[in-house]
Amino acid sequence: MYPDHFTPDPNNPVVMKMWKLQGPKPLVAINGTYRIPYTDAPICFDWTTGSVGPAGGDLKATVTRAPGAITQLNHGDWSINLEAVDGGIVEVDYHVAQVTFEAPASGYEANYRVGMERGSRDWFDNIQRTFFLASRNGQVYSKFTLDFGINDDPNGAMWFRFRGAANVQGSRNWEATIPQ
Repeated sequence: MYPDHFTPDPNNPVVMKMWKLQGPKPLVAINGTYRIPYTDAPICFDWTTGSVGPAGGDLKATVTRAPGAITQLNHGDWSINLEAVDGGIVEVDYHVAQVTFEAPASGYEANYRVGMERGSRDWFDNIQRTFFLASRNGQVYSKFTLDFGINDDPNGAMWFRFRGAANVQGSRNWEATIPQ
């Protein structure tokens, strides 16, 4: 197999070159945790201001849930639909996102939906997914991880947590000027 200790050959070195695709750009950190009372109306998240509202921003989330308590012991139907505001969204593997420094030019979908159905073996009361998002007619490109938890009590709060980075200069470049 492989030796336990590798000794490089000084007469046959391995040279690895690394470079930035476009040079560093200032990025906006996406870093927010929100507890929002349940509503089936769209909720919009704005990466540039960190604000939440009924319209605008970058990401629109619409949640539906069955009436009554939803818990690990009392499964109920629920779903979340994600849409980019004037753009597209694509799910990506978390590890791929960590080493991707340029947003894809294509492959985005109009929306992304997760549904949890009562009785499903895969039912859970929360999700964690990673996405690439193009929004605002190509003026913002972002990569982020969403942690979402459905509210147990129908009158209680849902929770959203976002972590990632956005280029708000109309460039697909995610090479940051400083660590995000």
